[in-house]
Amino acid sequence: MSVLDVRSLEVRRGDRTIVSGVSFAAERGEIVVLMGASGAGKSTILRAIAGLDPAVAGTISIPRPVGMVFQFHHLFANMSAQKNVWLAPVHVLKRPRPEAEHRAQELLVSLGVGHRASAMPHELSGGEAQRVAIARALAGTAVAAMSLMSAATSAQAQATTAPPGTPASHAAVVDLHHAYVAHLGHTKAAKLVEPRRARRSRRKQGKIRTPT
Repeated sequence: MSVLDVRSLEVRRGDRTIVSGVSFAAERGEIVVLMGASGAGKSTILRAIAGLDPAVAGTISIPRPVGMVFQFHHLFANMSAQKNVWLAPVHVLKRPRPEAEHRAQELLVSLGVGHRASAMPHELSGGEAQRVAIARALAGTAVAAMSLMSAATSAQAQATTAPPGTPASHAAVVDLHHAYVAHLGHTKAAKLVEPRRARRSRRKQGKIRTPT
């Protein structure tokens, strides 16, 4: 049974049609990749699924809530990396702060940025900030039924320097997120532009969709 069912989706901004006639479905635990050129509407599809962009036609059937990581990290500039991760679990999910802080640090370590927990967003590189944003999304996956990723690893270098025992490449970050999604039985819809990265996602139990 599909946990995500998109039928004849159409999104407009003013008189401009961004996407039209988009249909696809995703099963529980499945990884779906949306492929297309820059400006094709991949992020718009994800934003519509998340309820951030209104659809003028079509239907979207999806469980709530969902977690989303944007192409730009959108971290709170006045909070440390760790606080950006534990803030929502404490204030929205009402989890005890010590528990949320511990979980936040675990996620940051697993993504190779544990040593940057006290850093402010302006002190992080683009790749580090994206990893913090991924950790923030994963911190809420215990309640989210779906993860939406809008080119969320685009700033990750193919080979980076990281402490021993932590992810040291774009591929490692992708693999780690896939592992979390699969372990929790969640569905993941992701936007990618590069075919090489899409092929890697397909090997990790996913399917590739090309939005029309």
